[in-house]
Amino acid sequence: MRGIILDKPISHPQMAKSVTDAKIAILTAAFEPLKPKTKHKLDITSAADYEKLHEQEQAYFTSMVQKVKDSGSGANMVICQWGFDDEANHLLLQNNLPAVRWVGGVELELIAIATGGRILRVPRFEFEEPWTDHNLRFKFASADSR
Repeated sequence: MRGIILDKPISHPQMAKSVTDAKIAILTAAFEPLKPKTKHKLDITSAADYEKLHEQEQAYFTSMVQKVKDSGSGANMVICQWGFDDEANHLLLQNNLPAVRWVGGVELELIAIATGGRILRVPRFEFEEPWTDHNLRFKFASADSR
């Protein structure tokens, strides 16, 4: 086998276990909502308040997944240095994007070298440059070819 073997599980048990001709998005940003840097108090006093908060969180996660999927890069797999919120993980599953989380920095570098790709070092999905084929590369080895 040419390349590297990553001993990490797929982030959701129902996601595809192998991806052939994968176009991998190698990310350093977490699929989690932003956490305030200062202490804030949030009072949710009604079901409507809760629903509004839930809708905002859903919109945030949907935006993150769409940036990976519909960015023109054609990514069909995500490898991330940090964790995923359960809601984001479910959206990745719904969008047929298998994902691996908690991959160390050294492993990300090795994946980038093996695939000819580039690590997208984006803080919290706030980035200027578009995700193009220049940023993501094909990886022709799959779990089936071991």
